[in-house]
Amino acid sequence: MTQVLDEFEMLLEESFAKSNNVADIVEGTVIKKESEGYLVSVKGAKMEAFLSNRELSSDVEELEIGDTREFYVLKEENNDDPMQLSLKRIAFAQAWAQLNDAKIQGDTILAKVVSTVKGGVLVDVADLKGFIPSSQLRTGTPFEGLIDQKIEVKVLEADPKKNKLILSQRQAVAEQRDQVVDNVLSSLEEDQIVKGNVVRITDFGAFVELEPGVDALLHVSQISQEHVDKPSDVLSVGQVITAKVVDFNGEDKKISLSMKALEADRDEEDAVSVDYEADAE
Repeated sequence: MTQVLDEFEMLLEESFAKSNNVADIVEGTVIKKESEGYLVSVKGAKMEAFLSNRELSSDVEELEIGDTREFYVLKEENNDDPMQLSLKRIAFAQAWAQLNDAKIQGDTILAKVVSTVKGGVLVDVADLKGFIPSSQLRTGTPFEGLIDQKIEVKVLEADPKKNKLILSQRQAVAEQRDQVVDNVLSSLEEDQIVKGNVVRITDFGAFVELEPGVDALLHVSQISQEHVDKPSDVLSVGQVITAKVVDFNGEDKKISLSMKALEADRDEEDAVSVDYEADAE
C-alpha cells in the first residue's frame, strides 16, 4: 500500500512539473560547480540543469553556490539529458532591448571598433556585433585609425531575429558638431591663421580638422601656388598644416582654407623685406 502511495505521489508531482521549452526564461539556483560549468536547480525540472562555462556572460566571470538567477533555456531536458542553460543569451536579450530603446529615444551609445570590412567597419556593443557603413562614418575618418577605439554612435536598425545591428557615427557626431561648429565659427575671422590636422584626402582637396568634429575644406587649388595635380602628392593623413581662413558660412556651417594665400603673404613679406634692405643701403 505504501509503495502504491509513493508511486502515486511521484506521478502527481511529475504531472504538475512545468515544461521548459527552448528560449524560455527560467529561474534557477546554482548548486554545484564542475570543471566545465555549473549544475543548476530549476523549479519544475526533473533533474539538475547544466550551464556551460561557454554560456557565461561577459560580466559574469564566476558563479557562487547558492546564486539565484534567470537563465535562458538553450536545450530542453530529454530522457537522461539535462536541460542546457545560458546566461550569455540573457545578456544578449537585455542588450538588444537596450539598443531598441536607444533607437526609439535617439540616444547615443558607445561602440568599440574591432575590424574593417568592405564597405565599413565592424563594432562590438555589449558583446553584440554591429556594422557601421562607410557612409555613416564621420567625414574624414580613416578606417585604420579607428581600430580598438570606442566611438559614439546612434542606432539605425536593431533586429535580434535577423541578428542585424546597423549603427551611425555620422548622426552621433552631427548633433555635437552643430554646437562645436557654432562656437568655432563665432571665433573665426577672415584671413585668420589656423592650424589643423589632415583627416581625409580626396581628388578635389583635403578635409582639415580644426576642432574635434569640425572639418574645413582645403581645395586642391588652394594647396600651393605651384600646380598640384593630386592632393595626396603633397599632403598625408595625420599631417598638421597651417592655413589661412578664406571663407566661412554660418548658415551652411562650412569653412574654407588656403595654404596658397599664406604662401602669397610670405612672398609679399619677403619682397617688402628685400625692398627695405635695399632702401637702407
